[in-house]
Amino acid sequence: MNCIGAVDEVDVLLAGMPTPTLLMAGRRDEVFRTEWSGRLAALCASTFAAASRDKRFAFFEDGSGHDYTLLRERTEADMEADLSAALREHAT
Repeated sequence: MNCIGAVDEVDVLLAGMPTPTLLMAGRRDEVFRTEWSGRLAALCASTFAAASRDKRFAFFEDGSGHDYTLLRERTEADMEADLSAALREHAT
């Protein structure tokens, strides 16, 4: 929580832990600064790692702006496929 008690980005990203989480950012984002996303990713990654769930968090950054790109879509699909395979292995 931030200093006024409102929910902020890190609260949202960590609330579902250990649910796999992909944070995506664009270096030319018109809304969020790159350094904000990087700090947020580092905090989330360290929290997932402290919970022994480091493979369930990923940070993807490309050269785009705020728009959702095909490269981001492919990255999301790859992460989902990797997680599905890991869950199948764990079930056996």
